[in-house]
Amino acid sequence: MSYLVAFIKFSESGSDYPVECYRTDIAVGDQVFVDLPQKPLQKATVARLAYLNWDCKGQIACKASEAAQDSDGFLFIPSGLPRFVGLTNSKQAIS
Repeated sequence: MSYLVAFIKFSESGSDYPVECYRTDIAVGDQVFVDLPQKPLQKATVARLAYLNWDCKGQIACKASEAAQDSDGFLFIPSGLPRFVGLTNSKQAIS
């Protein structure tokens, strides 16, 4: 569960959709890839951020600029990319 919730849009005219955000370096307007249950990574734009302590179904996987593509054109998140940046959940506050 994340304390930071990013409201994202999949298209310019789309509705806001809340996802967990474990990185405090994400800002409004950033292009991100979102990890949703049983779906491939999807590109979205961050519309707003809020500290809400919600248990959302999806989460931000990485910034779009951090994603990579293999030779077959499949998107992937490079190993070593931080999943947690800043105080975004209770485990980060304890460590």
